[in-house]
Amino acid sequence: MTSASDEDKYTLDYFPHGGRDGGDDEPPFKYRTFYLDDALAEAWRIARGGGSAIRITQQGESRFDEDGLAELLDKMSELEGEQSGRGERELAALAIGESSEAEAGSDDAESEPDETGDADTEPDETGPETSEIKSPS
Repeated sequence: MTSASDEDKYTLDYFPHGGRDGGDDEPPFKYRTFYLDDALAEAWRIARGGGSAIRITQQGESRFDEDGLAELLDKMSELEGEQSGRGERELAALAIGESSEAEAGSDDAESEPDETGDADTEPDETGPETSEIKSPS
């Protein structure tokens, strides 16, 4: 049996409702869990209660900053409207999945060389691609 290390936990840094009113001197509260969807669901509960979710980290590395969290929380709210009756963790998992798919899609959208070394480009509708132009022999 292997035991997961405490370092493997996700850490949600947040301020509860009215928590930032005391200034920046106060450190944020922390919520620790082994599950990313659980941390995101907790961030959603905190934000809906008037608090501020700041970031989710794992092993000292940022997984989602405040802007990234805001996007995921917005996606969760959108999914809640579309798929009512789902639990918070399930909505969180769906939002994370869609976020991962979107990131993978944006990586695919970048022009990369294919097997021939040419960048993937669409032909211009005004004429043929240069590779289709034949020189007289």
